[in-house]
Amino acid sequence: MFDLDQLRSAALASSPWEAFRTLVNEALAQGSAKSQARQALLEFDQIGMIDEELSTLGYEAFRDTIDNLAGMCSEEFKFHEFSDQTHSCDGAVSVEPALASEIH
Repeated sequence: MFDLDQLRSAALASSPWEAFRTLVNEALAQGSAKSQARQALLEFDQIGMIDEELSTLGYEAFRDTIDNLAGMCSEEFKFHEFSDQTHSCDGAVSVEPALASEIH
């Protein structure tokens, strides 16, 4: 789902929180579940591959992204799976209107 180069690039970006959000939203848009994305990030953290070469802010953004995937954040930073909402990679969220057949 993610590779080390993608994570390093996000962590070293001028705005690492936005870069990680974009990376995760792209994975969610491709059908990954939040739990899968979170587990993939945790695996990089557990083997110690993500923190050795990163700035403090990059690592904080990485850890915040893991927490946000678990819902441990304010509503505005929570990730949502694409099955029930439409997202853009800038983090904007809009709920799709229900079909008339779904209302009855």
